[in-house]
Amino acid sequence: MADDQTAPLLEKPKYRIWAMHCPFRTTGSPVGGNMGGSIKSVVIFEVETWTRLCQDVPQLQTTMFEVGSYED
Repeated sequence: MADDQTAPLLEKPKYRIWAMHCPFRTTGSPVGGNMGGSIKSVVIFEVETWTRLCQDVPQLQTTMFEVGSYED
């Protein structure tokens, strides 16, 4: 006998992130161009996504992060 239950619809992902390689200065800050002292893998997401992630994962709210800002 065939199963009458339908497969659940796949939910749209809650978070959108991008993974890419980014050049960094020797001082450790990212470079806006394409040359740097090193290349590192990074993950980028919008602040809105970060806010939702912190609401969904409460331990992130109390985790210490070193936060920098980028100015060209």
